[in-house]
Amino acid sequence: MNILLIGMLLMTHLYQINATENTGIQYMILFDSNEHNETELINQMIETYHKLTLSVKRSNHAIIIRKHLHDFEFENTSVSFEQNVLTILQGNQKGSKVEGDFLFLDCSPEIEEVSWLLSWMKKENR
Repeated sequence: MNILLIGMLLMTHLYQINATENTGIQYMILFDSNEHNETELINQMIETYHKLTLSVKRSNHAIIIRKHLHDFEFENTSVSFEQNVLTILQGNQKGSKVEGDFLFLDCSPEIEEVSWLLSWMKKENR
């Protein structure tokens, strides 16, 4: 009986990091072959993303980016956002190609309760 009670108590404290719900936003930049400001453009893109999504739930980042796509347009660039990939095309697009994601800006993972007992107890207390 004691083992059952201990098991139930442990189950109420189980949590799971919910990483599968949102795979994150990725980016791809095709640079102009005559430009050599890759680092500057990448830093501008990261800063813009960070400002737009700082206080927004991760599941809403794509919505925010889509609505503020023009904020990612820098000098001599065109921007698109499809299938969670932010694409920035600079000039003739025959220079370097850089790809990555913005997951490193997400400091804390979203936590989701997985204990049915804890969920049930919260519903009963309402």
